[in-house]
Amino acid sequence: MKRPLAVTGFVYLAASAAAVFLGQSALIPVGAALLFCAAFSLKCTRLRMGGIVPLVLITSLAAFVSVGVYTASSVTPVQGLSGQQVIIEAELCDLPYQRYDQYYYTVNARELKARDGTLYHDVKLLLYCDEPLDAAPYDIIKTEVRLSARQNSYDNAKGIIYRAYLPYPQVASVNVPESRPLNYYALKLRYHVLERIDSLLPEEQADFVKAFLLGDRYSLSDETVSVLRSAGLSHIIAVSGLHVTIITYLLMILLSGVLRLKKRTSALICVLALLLYMALTGFTPSVVRAGIMHLVVLLCTVFFRRSDPMAALGLSLLVILIAKPYAAADISLLLSFSATLGILMAQKPMSEYISGRLFPSPEHRSIRRKSFIRTAGMFLIDAITVSFSAVLFSLPVTILYFRQIPVYGVLSSLLTVLTVPLLMGSVLLMLLFSMTTVLGALASPFAFIAGILTGQILSVAGLVSRLLFSQVSLYYRFVPVWVVFCVVLASALYLRKDKRHRVRIFALTALLTFVSGCTASLISQRDAVSIYVPHVGQGITAVIRDGDKTVVLACGGEKTYTTEAVDCIRYSPSDKISYLLLMNKNGSVSGYAARLMTEFGVETAGIYDEERFSDEVRAGLETCGRVLSFSSAEGKESCVEIGHCRIESLREKGVCAVRLIVKNYRLLLCCDGTDCGRLPQEWLVNDMLIVHGELKNTGLLSYDTLIISDREKYSDITYRELDGDRVLRTYEDGNISFRLRGEDQLIEMRERNWLS
Repeated sequence: MKRPLAVTGFVYLAASAAAVFLGQSALIPVGAALLFCAAFSLKCTRLRMGGIVPLVLITSLAAFVSVGVYTASSVTPVQGLSGQQVIIEAELCDLPYQRYDQYYYTVNARELKARDGTLYHDVKLLLYCDEPLDAAPYDIIKTEVRLSARQNSYDNAKGIIYRAYLPYPQVASVNVPESRPLNYYALKLRYHVLERIDSLLPEEQADFVKAFLLGDRYSLSDETVSVLRSAGLSHIIAVSGLHVTIITYLLMILLSGVLRLKKRTSALICVLALLLYMALTGFTPSVVRAGIMHLVVLLCTVFFRRSDPMAALGLSLLVILIAKPYAAADISLLLSFSATLGILMAQKPMSEYISGRLFPSPEHRSIRRKSFIRTAGMFLIDAITVSFSAVLFSLPVTILYFRQIPVYGVLSSLLTVLTVPLLMGSVLLMLLFSMTTVLGALASPFAFIAGILTGQILSVAGLVSRLLFSQVSLYYRFVPVWVVFCVVLASALYLRKDKRHRVRIFALTALLTFVSGCTASLISQRDAVSIYVPHVGQGITAVIRDGDKTVVLACGGEKTYTTEAVDCIRYSPSDKISYLLLMNKNGSVSGYAARLMTEFGVETAGIYDEERFSDEVRAGLETCGRVLSFSSAEGKESCVEIGHCRIESLREKGVCAVRLIVKNYRLLLCCDGTDCGRLPQEWLVNDMLIVHGELKNTGLLSYDTLIISDREKYSDITYRELDGDRVLRTYEDGNISFRLRGEDQLIEMRERNWLS
């Protein structure tokens, strides 16, 4: 068996990702099945002789056991704490960051005391508050916090069990420890590097460079991230193998080529530099994967003069996943691994094939005379094949997580193939000179160059993202299953001895299964109903999908939060909004109405007091198929039926509310300022209540599920009497999704990128 270490690492990653996705309920039965199959494979002589089948089964079993042990020891014990007020004594273990006017702190709760007095130890939390907390890394924080109502798979992949809200940071007790670990100084250096970047570059360019160099993406706007993703350049701001490779390559050129050091000495210096860079980036899984791989290659160069990149890749995965089993669901790690695997497996064969066709005989006299043409051609071929192989192999992960295909990803990579290493070199020189007193003046020219290169990357991303069909959205629920099937099929065909028709077989099978899946999905979703309440900051939005009909009740919120809401509509089965209801000109209720009407076709728009809305909104109404104008002065209910949805709305002084009935399920949405005592009597009893702002007489309402779409500083007092058994808060729990099964059975869905 060739490369057993590589096979073990790859299988371990796939099995760990499957274990995380399947969840706790499937760990024991699937693990038992794997144990039986592994024992059978060891007993069966035919299976045991090759070695590959027992290795795959035993590795998969080990991955499921590892995920199960971590779940049982770290996740399950604290699951009953959802939504509770707890007291923590926690150590701040990373630099804080600010996003959406809130401050975030990653802490390790050395002691966590629940309401019943039970103590828990070493629970990692993401603490957030509306005001900054006066604390430095590894300070000890003692305070009372409220845990979120549910766990988040994105946080779990990073080892964070819960998000916790700190309402009053000024009363939290912060103590300075007697000594700090070595990582404190790495965080301190990271802080100084971020400060230097901010002082040397304009804000937009500084935000991009911080994300590019250190993975600090929190300052980037959602619009910039969306543009980079559409252009297929999001890997530039996900610090991974690309960045580690460039740094290693630049250092080797400097040490071996310019300073003329021995290769072994240069390799050892690169090892130390990579360890420092891994510490500066916070030892994120993608950087650790790339770092371990390059460290193995460099150390093999020092001691053995030979290295196996594929085995190093497998080893790096094993080290990461054994330490952090849930890292198998980390998007950065998966993208980094898939892109690296593509380059290792496909780049060289593609490059040789193309160069063999373009330069069939290197000894030919005309080619020798024009060696510079051959050199330039080979460079271009390598650039194209590296980009294509990385994009091709990372495509399954992109589809699985983002439900979209960046059509021009290879083109974008080619347009920036020289810019990225030049930017890395100029940024490193800028920082190096800025930290020295004597040569500090030399930092400015390199900062100027870095600014120009950053602008070029952002310009390319903006240009490509605006091209026709720059991205293809795949909203179908079966797509992740189809992606896994295609990966397994491609792997099976790759191992076949007869390789003549494997590309045709793969293409035909993938196409037929996709068409069949689309047909089955459309049939199954014909009567499906889903309810989506995104986190929009200070505001409220509710999106209801009934088969191929999309109903948007209010589209309010702060501009910095609205990308998720827009993406939800974009990935709907229909590219049009069936009904858009605007109740109030206030931005918290209609903040991005004009954007929706511009980006999407709206079949029917309902609007109260049209003359009070902005010119931009009224211009957008002209693009709608039909406009229903209502008057708040009349003070009577308005009713519209769309598919299975019956939408009743009431807007008058003291009331701004919508009631939706789909099948037998009743949903009431109350906006800021609503007096529930003035609602119609039949509106008071509902299955779901969505609220925002300050309401009156809320004690009259009856409901099963409450969703609070608001900021914490308002809702603690306003909704205290609405506290029930099932309360979800968008500011704590993020985007909230439900699916309606049958007539009235509500099922909470996972995040969209986890097969929701």
